[in-house]
Amino acid sequence: MSQSPYTYWHLPEYATVRFGKGKVTDIKFSPDGTLLAVATHIGTWLYNAEIGEELSLLRRKYTDTSEKETYGVKTIAFSNDGKSLACGRFNKSIDIWDVSAGELRSYSPKLDDSIDILLFNDDDTKLLSAGGWNWDWGKGSASQWQHDEETIEPVLPVLKQLDADLNVAFSTDSRYFAAVSASVYWGRKKQIPAIQVWDVCSQDCILSIEKQEHNITALTFSPDGKNLAIAEGSKGIQLWDIENKSIKCVLKPEAASETLAFSPDGEYIASGSPHGVVRIWNTNTDIGSTVYRRLLSSIRRSPTHVFYADTEYSQFETLAFSPDSQMVACANTDGTIRCWEIGTKQLKYTITQHINTIRSLTFSQKNPTDKTEQSSDTILTSLYLGNSQVYISEWDIDKGIELTTKLVDNKGDNTSEAALSADAKVFATNDFSLNFSGVVRLWDTQTNELRCLLGGQEKGSFEPEVVFSDDGSLLAVSSRKDNSIQIWDLSSQQTQCRLEGHTTNVYKLAISPDNKFVVSSGWTHKDKTVRLWDAKTGVQLASYSEQGAVAFAPDSKSFAAGCHIYTQKNDNDNFELTVHLEDVSIEHPSSSLIYAPNGAILVSYNRDRNLQLHDPVTGKIISTHSGHSSYVSILAFSSDGSLLASGSGDGTILVWDWNRLISKK
Repeated sequence: MSQSPYTYWHLPEYATVRFGKGKVTDIKFSPDGTLLAVATHIGTWLYNAEIGEELSLLRRKYTDTSEKETYGVKTIAFSNDGKSLACGRFNKSIDIWDVSAGELRSYSPKLDDSIDILLFNDDDTKLLSAGGWNWDWGKGSASQWQHDEETIEPVLPVLKQLDADLNVAFSTDSRYFAAVSASVYWGRKKQIPAIQVWDVCSQDCILSIEKQEHNITALTFSPDGKNLAIAEGSKGIQLWDIENKSIKCVLKPEAASETLAFSPDGEYIASGSPHGVVRIWNTNTDIGSTVYRRLLSSIRRSPTHVFYADTEYSQFETLAFSPDSQMVACANTDGTIRCWEIGTKQLKYTITQHINTIRSLTFSQKNPTDKTEQSSDTILTSLYLGNSQVYISEWDIDKGIELTTKLVDNKGDNTSEAALSADAKVFATNDFSLNFSGVVRLWDTQTNELRCLLGGQEKGSFEPEVVFSDDGSLLAVSSRKDNSIQIWDLSSQQTQCRLEGHTTNVYKLAISPDNKFVVSSGWTHKDKTVRLWDAKTGVQLASYSEQGAVAFAPDSKSFAAGCHIYTQKNDNDNFELTVHLEDVSIEHPSSSLIYAPNGAILVSYNRDRNLQLHDPVTGKIISTHSGHSSYVSILAFSSDGSLLASGSGDGTILVWDWNRLISKK
């Protein structure tokens, strides 16, 4: 791998830098304990397990922009000799990488169902995979891929009968397979036992438990395969003896466990709970008679170690022990991976920038008062949410580094949406406190201090859209309760008007650059309308049979919505459909739209996760570019129009060289 900063690794063509490493889905230590592999929505990162330094990014190269999502990795597994790394991807296929060379060795055809877990067999010739749920409500599956012969065969055909939301696990020796009904609702509705354990060789169900009171959030086998740990809501962690078909003990954390992991020596089990707390429990229960064990299991047992994350309200994605059982690594929704030493009970290191969906982006100059330098924007400010926290980051585009990250913590209440002003001096949040439903807060970006409260107990909480006008004088916020849109004049901190008419939640909002108009899109099939409003009076000017992202042209005389462009006629308030956007439909609208600063090109992100440049006069596609592995949530131009930034649901930001993008015909 190149010695350049990792923000320049595996960039798509015409991108200058990537910020953010992608949302974490899985973490695993290599068998020799030297590497920590981190599966994300953009590929798999390899870190030095001793110091947490990034070493490489395993990411397939795709040049065909017609191919759909290809990068996201859901789960990973090292081979027993540590030479190979298997990556189960969201598109239901598996890659096997040569770890030392960083090269793709082989890949499977697409499987029928999702891939939630992977496990190599003893001699590394076969790879076991299993999944319990996917977006198409496919049934559970367990398969075996003999990758040297490129053959796939089912391991447990009976699993196909379980049409439900399942969590699944293999024992490390691949002898046992467990499936649990993750959802109480679906389990009861489909009459599926809460817990089932099969002997893979005999195809027999050796353990079946019917009763389930809470959703099951995690399960894992002990290294010897004799015990199964299950986290079931407030009931705690149940440790089952598979052979005796009985509960050995129940561990009860102070909060429900989100993820579980056994240490390789079998001595400990780690649980991750809300508020970023890792608890380490001693699993030794062989200390007396069966009667004594039952008595012990009824007593609240205390963890031997408790580790606290720096952010109080983060939640866990996954956790893993090192091979020597001396370290535990945990990935949190706050964008960090923390590695703790068991013996010293100390934090060894923290890996950052595995962030969530980017909600807002804006460019600014590094030193706007220095007139001797070229007035190009070199600082990019981003905003993303992590549970109850708002993260504001500044990135140096020229150096490809993170400058600062600040957070505002609302002490556990929900933050449904947030947005930055165009100058990045303020940001707004809505539903920031459950105690003040409907309150929108305005914050100072530099000090993180609250400037003012907007609104109150008016017509319900405001969600999900928050949009500033280009000049920062207006703020538009939509309401989930009554589907209205409220426009605030920020100078007076008073409501300017309320827009009422949508019959479902508002999907997208835009304020015209001259602050005269607002355009909004409905949500779901029940409100396939785009509506045009007078921003001062709140009067609805027009309604169009449309749906999707919306954006105004810089001159405010036209706007793009869904799959069309509407243009103002005769300088009045009448906007008429003039152009259809090529390769965009109401069934598959763009997730984000933006006009170039000169209005000559319209940029959209389509359903295939491709950046498309349209001619706004004809609607024809000028060029298409790939880069993100998930939908694009926000697009932003630098003030001089030389750079385009795209923020995605994959947890990354790409900065594109605009002049090179438009030169590709």
